[in-house]
Amino acid sequence: MKLKSLVLSALSAALLTPALAEDISMAAVPPIVQATIQQYQRGGKVDEIESRTAEGQTWYEATVELQNDRELQIHVRADGSLIKTSEEITSEEIPVTVRAAVIQSAPQGKIDEVHRVLVDGQALIYKVKVDRAEGDDLNLTIAENGAVLKLVED
Repeated sequence: MKLKSLVLSALSAALLTPALAEDISMAAVPPIVQATIQQYQRGGKVDEIESRTAEGQTWYEATVELQNDRELQIHVRADGSLIKTSEEITSEEIPVTVRAAVIQSAPQGKIDEVHRVLVDGQALIYKVKVDRAEGDDLNLTIAENGAVLKLVED
């Protein structure tokens, strides 16, 4: 339950609040934030950085081009603490526990998109979009252990 609260709080704070965004250079990013971006960029090249502010809170979103032609998003608070990283992965890369949860939640569905998300540097979750022939598509948030944290019909 603590994991679910941590994940939902971090995602809510980062994703649900409207924010003012501004493109900035790496040189304009505070050194403590630069260090966190470098720690999580996995050898990729920083392509773009945005400074975002909402409700008096500032955070930074770095888009990193990885060597495998993928993008990694790194979200960092102004104090240098990690909010999350997010990388789109293939359905073949989904752990067995997560795949089982997808099949149980949408047995006739087809996986359309998967993001592997590291929240607060601690919790690894998977955001899975499932297309269904009948009914609305599903957006699932699933913990690494296969627990469904959130299920939204879209």
